[in-house]
Amino acid sequence: MSTASPPAHTSAESAKKRRSRKSPLRRVLTVLVAIAVIIALLIAAVVITRMINLSRFPESGDATMSDPTNLSVYPTDIPGVSIEHVTGEYLNGFHLKPEDQTSRGTIVTFGGSEGSPDFAKARRLAEAGYDTYALFFFGMPNQQPMLSRVPLESFEEVINQVAATNDGGPLTVIGTSKGAEYAANVATRYSDDVDNLVLIAPSAYSFPGLGQEQNASSWTWQGKDVEMISFQGAGFGPTATMLAQLMLAFPVAYEPVYTAAVAGAENPEAARIPIEDFDGKILVIAGGSDRMWASAEYAELIAARHPDTELSIHPEAGHVFGAPPKLRAGQMVIDSGGSQAANEKALEDANQDLSRVLQEWHEHS
Repeated sequence: MSTASPPAHTSAESAKKRRSRKSPLRRVLTVLVAIAVIIALLIAAVVITRMINLSRFPESGDATMSDPTNLSVYPTDIPGVSIEHVTGEYLNGFHLKPEDQTSRGTIVTFGGSEGSPDFAKARRLAEAGYDTYALFFFGMPNQQPMLSRVPLESFEEVINQVAATNDGGPLTVIGTSKGAEYAANVATRYSDDVDNLVLIAPSAYSFPGLGQEQNASSWTWQGKDVEMISFQGAGFGPTATMLAQLMLAFPVAYEPVYTAAVAGAENPEAARIPIEDFDGKILVIAGGSDRMWASAEYAELIAARHPDTELSIHPEAGHVFGAPPKLRAGQMVIDSGGSQAANEKALEDANQDLSRVLQEWHEHS
């Protein structure tokens, strides 16, 4: 008994049905593969772009700036200067004492958002005969781990430490960038203890911290966040541009975000540092082509509110005097502004202004 074969048209229809059942799945797989390829190509493009951009800008060779919380990178043997690592409840940093002190009083230095105590500047001052402290204000084991909610009351320890070693002369506080924001904030609250203030590439406002917690103030006072300019007011455009620059390791200019945040704030005056509450003398040093934030504009605002302020403005210079306009910091490149020539000239001129006022303030012989 034989079995009859199905009609040819029946087999063809069955095959067509099988293909039709597979076609949607194939189409989905094809689309998914295409998407995966596009994503892989985009990731590869981002990685390659980042590698190229990072390779164009070598990292700083100054370990006290690139690895500031590593105490082993700081020199301990400087001819004519004794160096002591000082610590307290929050206090942390270095006391640089010249063997031949040629000036009265004490100078305290604070670095910027990199977390340094500005040891290089403190060293130059100590070698010039000034009793000097180079201090951290975050990042050390006994301090806030990141630049966020730093307690301004911690400056009381600085005052007590200086009083224990000071010869009765004036106290000058020098802060750079975020360190200038910190210095201005503590000087307005401890005006009776601070005689002079040097603000380098400063802010006139308190801004958010740079920690993991979003939109937290850089500073606290008596347990509460200090009023700040929120980045939420910056708007989408400047923020999106900054994030794209960060992702691709293009030089990041933060100034548009800071400026837009101030412009978008409902009450920027509430976040302005009340510099008029400080009774001493001020020297403000800033670059007119600063791409980190509008330090020259902030300097003018400080001078407008504090009559005993001397301005040292350098129109063509950026945020970091003496440095290249593009600076690599780990896996990112920062556009700090200016040009190499302008930044070097600004450093030379600003150092002359700084030297002059310190000699006047501290009766340098």
